[in-house]
Amino acid sequence: MTRADRLALLDRAAADVPLRTQAELLSLNRSSLYYVPAPPAPEEVAIKHRIEEVYLHDYGNPREARLRLGHYMAFYNHERVHQAVGYRTPVEVYSRKGVESPLKLVP
Repeated sequence: MTRADRLALLDRAAADVPLRTQAELLSLNRSSLYYVPAPPAPEEVAIKHRIEEVYLHDYGNPREARLRLGHYMAFYNHERVHQAVGYRTPVEVYSRKGVESPLKLVP
């Protein structure tokens, strides 16, 4: 019997037979029964997309790389809201009067 078949036999709602006993009888690792995988957070997915764009894309030449990465950076700074800055874009945050961009070079 496969692990998937044994997992299908588990009755998590059964009050008379604890999950621990069921796991022992079915030869299942009990610690794996309590873990419920969660879908990745949207921020994590966005990071993976950025990594793929930069490192896995086969650019034909440097000009194409600059063009495509420039489009992405424009989106990232002007359109995409960021949780760390109150769900605003970096341009909205750093274009306010009196707020200096952290990317500005000091002479």
